[in-house]
Amino acid sequence: MKQMKQKKPEEIQELLRRNGIDTEIVTVYRNGTARNGFRVCTGEKVTPIVYLDPCATENEMMRHINEVLSQQPAFDTEILKNKESMLANSIVCVQKMSDEPILKRTLMNLEIYVRICLPDSERDGQFSIKATHSFIDALGVTESALWEAALSNTAGDLTVRKIGEVMASIGFAFPIEPVPMYVAGTKSCLNGAAAILYPDIFGDFCRRNGFDGILILPSSIHELMVIPDNMGASLRDLVEVVSDINEDSVLPEEQLTPAVYQYTLATNEVRLVATQTGVNAC
Repeated sequence: MKQMKQKKPEEIQELLRRNGIDTEIVTVYRNGTARNGFRVCTGEKVTPIVYLDPCATENEMMRHINEVLSQQPAFDTEILKNKESMLANSIVCVQKMSDEPILKRTLMNLEIYVRICLPDSERDGQFSIKATHSFIDALGVTESALWEAALSNTAGDLTVRKIGEVMASIGFAFPIEPVPMYVAGTKSCLNGAAAILYPDIFGDFCRRNGFDGILILPSSIHELMVIPDNMGASLRDLVEVVSDINEDSVLPEEQLTPAVYQYTLATNEVRLVATQTGVNAC
């Protein structure tokens, strides 16, 4: 079968224009990975971004873009029009290190950034956008105020639970684990790796369970796996466990760099102790 020639983004944009759809070519980052998309110019404050197969036919592209437009969520865009709403609906998230032009900070080998949540009033769901410097400047919101609000909002949604409880909450049975295993994250099981920013939740967890410390494995951007730091586990082996989880079970855009972090109750600190390039001194 003859393979279709890949179209350049500018060629796709012109094709859409001839079919009455104006777009803007944009670079979208998912967890630090760049991807070209097409922002549909609808005149609304929040507009859909469509990803098109550069080998697709014109009919296939038009069918896909019309499907996206017909399913456009009913965003509550009022959140984006005043700083009070923006602050109230902000959260912090983590991803791999990137060149993405967003409001961000660095923690160990992680990139911390702010998302603004946008409820979908028709589908009882929620979407979000990443905060940029230009966007918050336009609303007159200072970086310090946004970070403070996002960190505070996220703190109230964090928890550390047994892995069996988490699996049961999403409808899956989990066998009795040979060693105690826990999951740190949000109650909604979304964007929960931000828990690594909050050593106090690990301190409370350790005191409740009689642990002097724990090891933290970043299983995805949505959650962190937690095990007691007294199991004699090899840090190198645990890094490979994270790598295997990424390869077998996690979408590329939801992966974090394979690593192991350690929380110590005596110091109330989280440290990076192992990566694929080596083990740090403990």
